[in-house]
Formats: sequence, C-alpha cells, structure tokens
Amino acid sequence: MKIQKEIIDFEKGKSFKLFSPSLKDCFFWHYHPEIELVYVEAINGIRHIGKDISGFTNSDLLLIGSNVPHLNFDYKIQTECRQMVLQMRENFLQDIIDPVPEFDDIRHLLERSYLGLSFSGDTKRIVVEKMHSLMTTGNFDSLIGLIEILQILANSNEVKELNNEDTRIKWFLNDKIRMGTIYDYIHENYDKKNECQSHCSNSKPEYCGFLPVF
Repeated sequence: MKIQKEIIDFEKGKSFKLFSPSLKDCFFWHYHPEIELVYVEAINGIRHIGKDISGFTNSDLLLIGSNVPHLNFDYKIQTECRQMVLQMRENFLQDIIDPVPEFDDIRHLLERSYLGLSFSGDTKRIVVEKMHSLMTTGNFDSLIGLIEILQILANSNEVKELNNEDTRIKWFLNDKIRMGTIYDYIHENYDKKNECQSHCSNSKPEYCGFLPVF
C-alpha cells in the first residue's frame, strides 16, 4: 500500500504526453509533479483522488494537480475499460501559461487542479473528442489543441471539485496513519463495487453507502 512517486519520461521536443495505460491488476497509489488530465470509460468504477473516494458510471474526465496522490482508475475493473491520460511537463504552468496574460483563465484552472476536478456534460464530450484528435496531429498543432482543451475546461461550469482542501503529497506525509487505514479499506473492499453499483440510485450514482466516509 506504499505510495509511489511516478517518474514520467517525455519525448524530446514535446511539452506533454498522451497515452492509454492499462493497470487493472495493479494497486498503483501514486503521485507526480506533472499535472494530469484523465479520461476513463467503463461501466462503473471508483476514483480515489486525494481524500476523495467516490464512484463513477460510464465515464469520467478528471484534472489532477501536481503532487496529488491518486489511484489508477482501472484498478480491478473486470469489464472493458478504456483510458486516455495526458500528462504535462512539470514546468508547463510556469514556462508556457504564466508568462502569457491571455492564458489567465487557464492559469487559474491549473492552479486549482490540486483539488481534483471532475468534468461532465458537453464539456466532457467535446474535450474527449479533442483528446482523440491529438493522437494524430503534429507537435505544433497538438500543443495548440491542448491549449484549446484547457481553455474549454477553464470556462466550463460543468465541473465538480472533489476535495475541499489541499491534498498534495506534503499533506499526505503528515497524515500517514489515517491514510494507511484508507488504503487497506480500498484494497480489501474494492471488489464490492459491483454490489455497490446495484444499490446506488441511478439518479445519484456518486453517492453510495458501500463507500467509506473519512
């Protein structure tokens, strides 16, 4: 259950990487200094970002800030699961966004991403389409495409903050004992998600009595 620092390698000449991982059998509780945009598609699953542990159905689009601990979203999902993960270089905010005043909305978005942001509705649909298109574009066009994605997210009101306080790794290191209890619970009870799914209300699938409240 030990938290791991993920070391991310980038291709030379690229400010971000976009790939589709598969780690279903791995409990990968980890953090990294790079800001990450994740799209996951599955019948149902559990997201664990910072202190938030909650369920999702069908799909989720998440922006995870620098050094925020999170679990891989496909952990123990036995049905079909597809993911796209976009990771920005550690200095992306400071070197590319901060110096440009026209990017103020994006800067604010990335600065509050430490809370863990979940996007829904048309925002999710449009951004996922654009993420797919990044797979086949050249370096310059893909960077412009990423800026467009971030601008859409920055201007969206279809967003939910998953945490209401700072959950970056510094907080985690000061709360090891309590978080260890949470890890054990997740690992021992993750298979109950299917049972959980059958008990959840279709109108509010994110609320579930089978998930712990800490």
